[in-house]
Amino acid sequence: MLSNCDATQQSMYFCAWRDLLQAEQQLDTFVAKPENASASCRKSIERGLSQWRKKRDAHCKAQTLQEFGEGSMGPTADLMCRTQATQDKRVQMKAHASRLCVKH
Repeated sequence: MLSNCDATQQSMYFCAWRDLLQAEQQLDTFVAKPENASASCRKSIERGLSQWRKKRDAHCKAQTLQEFGEGSMGPTADLMCRTQATQDKRVQMKAHASRLCVKH
């Protein structure tokens, strides 16, 4: 199923799920790198990411419902939305890595 993501709706779903897992792993790996955050700062970043993930999930769910209603493509579209948001968040954090733990 993962070798041809466009073959069936089910394969699209599994590929979307895989892509989200990969995006989450990349984000978590970035945060875990010692050069990106100290151990004490990392906990703060992880709390912030937990809150961000809840907002991301709610946003994607609402967007998916608006676009697809209760249609069968909804779960796949939701995963795709969450994947894109996670990739964007990693890029954003990477661009601002030097300021992730600056105290104000």
